Amino acid sequence: MYRFMRSRRKEERAPVGRGGGLLNALKNSWRGLLSFVLCIICLGALCQPVMEGKNTLIAIWLCMFVLMLIRPVAVGASALVPIFACPMLGVLPSDDCCGSLINENIMMFFLGGWLLLLLNNCGMDKRIACLILCSGDKKAYTPLKLLLKCCMAAFCISAIAERDLTTQAIMKYVIEALEPLKAVKNEANFLELKNILCNAIAVSSLLGSMCFVHGSLTTLQLRSMYAEPTVKDTEFPDVFNFLNYSAYAFPTVIVMLILNTIYEAVLVKVLAAKKTMSALSTEKLQQSFAKNKKDLGPWTKHEMVSTFFLVVIMACFFTRWSPWLNMGWATFRQYGGEAPDLCAVKDATTAAIFVVLLHFLPKSLNFLKIWTVKRHGDLPPMKVESGILFWKFVDKNTDYSLFLVFGAGSTIYKGIFKTHLEEGLPNSGGNDITGMAWYGGIFIVVLVSVVLGSVMTGMAAQACLMPLMLAMAMTGQGKWPGRRNLVALGVGLGTGLGFCLPFEHTPSAFVSKTAKVQLKKQIMYSIASSIICMIVLWLSLCFYAPVLWDPEDKGIVTQALPGGETTPAPAAP
Repeated sequence: MYRFMRSRRKEERAPVGRGGGLLNALKNSWRGLLSFVLCIICLGALCQPVMEGKNTLIAIWLCMFVLMLIRPVAVGASALVPIFACPMLGVLPSDDCCGSLINENIMMFFLGGWLLLLLNNCGMDKRIACLILCSGDKKAYTPLKLLLKCCMAAFCISAIAERDLTTQAIMKYVIEALEPLKAVKNEANFLELKNILCNAIAVSSLLGSMCFVHGSLTTLQLRSMYAEPTVKDTEFPDVFNFLNYSAYAFPTVIVMLILNTIYEAVLVKVLAAKKTMSALSTEKLQQSFAKNKKDLGPWTKHEMVSTFFLVVIMACFFTRWSPWLNMGWATFRQYGGEAPDLCAVKDATTAAIFVVLLHFLPKSLNFLKIWTVKRHGDLPPMKVESGILFWKFVDKNTDYSLFLVFGAGSTIYKGIFKTHLEEGLPNSGGNDITGMAWYGGIFIVVLVSVVLGSVMTGMAAQACLMPLMLAMAMTGQGKWPGRRNLVALGVGLGTGLGFCLPFEHTPSAFVSKTAKVQLKKQIMYSIASSIICMIVLWLSLCFYAPVLWDPEDKGIVTQALPGGETTPAPAAP
């Protein structure tokens, strides 16, 4: 030990040498150095005198893409590049850039995210998970049936609760049950089974979060980017309200879940369940899940009240406004004949009502007994009690920096029309895509989105890609200008289907962080899931979404707010 310490001290005193410092910098700071070099190359476009404003925006855009792809700093910090660069280089004024950082959809990111934490706050998510995992007798704990229960638990709970906390809780139960069985021989490969199950939980959780608008960050971001008007005093119809969006997303995601569960069942059968499980191992699994269920104790009033309010919240979201049915409780604030497809009361308003209410009301609602008790001794104790939705909990589980990524994409999109960059898109490859049949063009959009979402975070990929695709659709040929909402769906959902790499704020991060699955294995398990979901998304945008949103194929265009001007209708195909 003493000899080792002496040699270590000798190495520390040794001179670095000519190349030692450089090698050390390349080894430890390669992300920052590579990003710096690439950004300098991108900024070379500023030296071109022709089309200066357009080239400046392209250089800023590429710098943001490089930083978000290589990630030398947090994604939120990279998202600030267009916020400071566009005003400094004359692309957009500061008011326009900073105005992109807050709007109704970005407020929905905060408020909807807090409402998603309602079940996590009271522990109801863990109770539902235990109810599903503990269902059935001993025969329900075979590898294939356990896979089915894990997928169902992750999918169902992530649709109505915060998906990262849900994924972490379910994985914890599965790991605690399978970890003691790793040393068992001549049975199923429990280590491989644990890896596959945790990966399946992450995929199912991500798919479940796409069922409703506020469940996934990428779905909220696509709605924010789509709603960004290109003409002043205009607004796109609210086609991505809860009812319309879920009517498309829910059946689409269900198909993805079924196909992925079948694929993961094949993985379990081939890699983990070549040999059958013994009765003793099955009993240990059952006991482990039953212990977790027992530790939760009896149902609490907080859980019951939270579940009741969740049902009420979802009912209010779904009945707020529907252009299909020309109904909704928010129609009293409809613009009327001037803009019949627009509504002044949006989802963020609905969410704000319940966020305030849930913070005001105490979690046990004991104050209601004041009006029902008959004797003074039956009055509830007068003590301070936390709200149904506890502020410290939601504050701790909210990453506020992500709203900057929303704003970055919107700033780039505004800059495209400010500099008239969209006018050059048709001759720069845009017509090559929009000139194809709809099936071929939208396939390229979905393919690029899924690939980008697999090599960088979904929100970052969307912030970089969505402005280009929406501008291309606006200036495209044939049906593309009227199907701008379908292009937004292809990019928004496609960038959210990156299952392969453990990026932050995705369920896949817990596959390596919590389950300790090797990156190589995670990619091997997940790449087929991304391909399956990509094909299903493409088919749904070809055959289902056009019929759902625009059955008469008239196109969806902006409408003028009172006193505004509408954009012209898209040309007939």
